[in-house]
Amino acid sequence: MHNKIIILSIVLVLIVLFTQTSLAEFSIILNFDDAYQGVYVHAFQEMKKYNIPAVVFVITKYLGHEKHLSLKQLAELKSAGWEIGSHTINHYDLTTIIPEFLHKEIIDSKQILKNNKLIDNDFASFCSPNGKWSPTIEKIVSANYTIARGDKLYIFNKIQNEDIIPKVIVKTTSINRVKQWIEEYQKKNQPLILVFHEVADGGNEFFFPPSKFKELILLLKEYKISLFKDLI
Repeated sequence: MHNKIIILSIVLVLIVLFTQTSLAEFSIILNFDDAYQGVYVHAFQEMKKYNIPAVVFVITKYLGHEKHLSLKQLAELKSAGWEIGSHTINHYDLTTIIPEFLHKEIIDSKQILKNNKLIDNDFASFCSPNGKWSPTIEKIVSANYTIARGDKLYIFNKIQNEDIIPKVIVKTTSINRVKQWIEEYQKKNQPLILVFHEVADGGNEFFFPPSKFKELILLLKEYKISLFKDLI
């Protein structure tokens, strides 16, 4: 009986240690595609209360436009620990354009961000508009970026890419649905990528209400929030 108690105790300790390790390795990555104003006005103002960082992918053509983030705002996000990445120049479907323009969309957008000191020399992340991907896109992106979000997550210094599909947040996404995603990815011990577009009232189906975002942050602040560069 005494031996059984010892064995059971050891098993329980191992279960606890395994659970703690899994939870410690699990992380959530918040993405904001297109760099809309609401990311700064609503999302950032709420997230900085809890020192939560995120990744914002910039369409460089719209830098400083009325509905998009300015260079000053992006610099403030970067200073707060956010990661700034490229979302191309024009947000075209990259699978439909000729190679000359494809190179421009992928490479020149990175150079614009570098020139404005929004990304560093040793790391750069990329997001293909609408997740469009192909071997040609991958060849160009892999030669110029460290990590990319396309139809899944691509880490170019790894032999095998991560089979992780981003979860897109829309108006109709409930907090309970996000909880389900968290449980799903915790079990897989994989990073969970949550993708937002605009955080604002009204707008199209991809606009996420600020009040709902505030509620979501109260849930997410209990978890480890990472950036893409943390995966390298």
